[in-house]
Amino acid sequence: MTDPCFPGIAETAHSHWLARHPAVITLTHEELAGPAYGGTSRARRAALSRLLTATGRPREFAALPAPHPGHPHLRIGHATRHFGPQHERLLRDHPHLKARSR
Repeated sequence: MTDPCFPGIAETAHSHWLARHPAVITLTHEELAGPAYGGTSRARRAALSRLLTATGRPREFAALPAPHPGHPHLRIGHATRHFGPQHERLLRDHPHLKARSR
């Protein structure tokens, strides 16, 4: 939720407190994607390490499988090509988002 070009980001700005809450682990698709989908191995390892440590399972890292290949729709940046003004309107008009922004 930090990409200023992502459609609907302005409508979800009020939820950024989650990224700073001490009981919340922030993981992004870009971190988890890995090299097969436009990310890096280093970022994936770091994100998975944070997640496993937070869940009390830091030693289980080696047992995690690599991302399954063959899903081009998971590439970093893929979704932004498919979002448009109609999606931004849906986010802007979403009742849960509207209620919090008042």
